Amino acid sequence: MIKQNIENILTAVQQNNSKLKSANTTLIAVSKKRTKTEIIEAIDAGITNFGENYLTEAEDKWLELKADYPNITLHFIGHLQSNKLKKIHHLFDVIHSIDSSKLINDLKNYQDKPKKYLLQLDLDPENINKAGLQPKDLEATLQYATECKVPISGLMGMCPINCPVSPYFAFLYQLKNKYSLNELSMGMTHDYVEAVTFGSTMLRIGSGIFN
Repeated sequence: MIKQNIENILTAVQQNNSKLKSANTTLIAVSKKRTKTEIIEAIDAGITNFGENYLTEAEDKWLELKADYPNITLHFIGHLQSNKLKKIHHLFDVIHSIDSSKLINDLKNYQDKPKKYLLQLDLDPENINKAGLQPKDLEATLQYATECKVPISGLMGMCPINCPVSPYFAFLYQLKNKYSLNELSMGMTHDYVEAVTFGSTMLRIGSGIFN
């Protein structure tokens, strides 16, 4: 079932190539709360990028799995806390959820770069989910990252629940281009096809792969 789900998703992405604003889209299998057996099945089906939300859970699985599968790229997509940043930075290859100048200031002290860093934006107009930078603060945060020599590769965003996704995806795509960024992490199980048509370079799909 996992292999078939992956094939279906990749087919759907390929069928939208004519609409793509970005031809390179990475499929990230979100493996939080998934077993090692499920993860290995996804690896055997060709997945090389995995996303996790929680450090402790990721350590339990991936310290061993990354030793066995050294070609895996591991993405941290959960809420980022300063007191866990050092361990997260050591284990993960890509960090999607940087949302403050304080975290950028902390990252400048780590020498094992290059890593790939993305800024998370808060797209919820009611600010129910308080994680993420306000869009009005993006330019200043990017400037601070440049001063700290912390290279920002792109943006990550999640659309508000029960809202049309197109305006939010279009807004993220415009910001990516405005600031000449390379990566755009947007699109999950329920909206990944539309995310691809708006230029997503990283899809974060969990249940669509594992259920």
